[in-house]
Amino acid sequence: MRRAAALLRTPVRLAWSAVDACTAAWRRPGGRAVVLCFGDSNTWGYIPGTGWRYRRAHRWPGVLARRLADRVFVVEAGRNGRTTNIDDGPASRNGVRALERWLARHPTPDHVILCLGTNDLKQHFGRDADAIGDGLAAVVATLLDGEPRALDAGDVLLLCPSPLVASDSPPAGFIGREEESRRLAPVVGAVAARCGCGFIDAAQWVSSSPVDGVHLDRSAHARLGEVVADWLRERIR
Repeated sequence: MRRAAALLRTPVRLAWSAVDACTAAWRRPGGRAVVLCFGDSNTWGYIPGTGWRYRRAHRWPGVLARRLADRVFVVEAGRNGRTTNIDDGPASRNGVRALERWLARHPTPDHVILCLGTNDLKQHFGRDADAIGDGLAAVVATLLDGEPRALDAGDVLLLCPSPLVASDSPPAGFIGREEESRRLAPVVGAVAARCGCGFIDAAQWVSSSPVDGVHLDRSAHARLGEVVADWLRERIR
């Protein structure tokens, strides 16, 4: 009977979402800070030109988790195609809606790393860098005004994505948007300063892969994870 019951429970275990599994894990004792990495395909770990996903150890949130393994528990919440606050298909692609839903279902994390803005650049959205900054500010407001516990602004890091680069095979929607993508860093930096959040310009350390002009290669993920770990190390209580 016990074996049969265990078999019946197996599909339920397998049906858990990755985030639900993470939620259960961070309730275990250990005193580690919970860090939510919330972003788009470059947080998810999209391999340039293939659509496959890097292993956790090779994604920047995974590198962060390994660097600070004794001090943080990293929750990965990347979604391909996610924007700041644009409705574009499933609700999970709208950063504000997805974050509201996530916060309603899970304990409030201790720190949040936000890396959004690239998908807002798509031609059919018609957004410039300033409009993308407004969208990102709406995402930040969701965190700072959240229930049941709002985060302190100093516990939120705005990680500005690296600009688009020229490629022979750019994804649909990004053609000709390289120049506007280079305007994002000062805009995101201004949002961070206004809100009191941390700020890192990824372009200071990494570049998008020329394979598709949008996504990060494995070495860029490794470097970015190290940079975020350095920022977070000084702020973990």
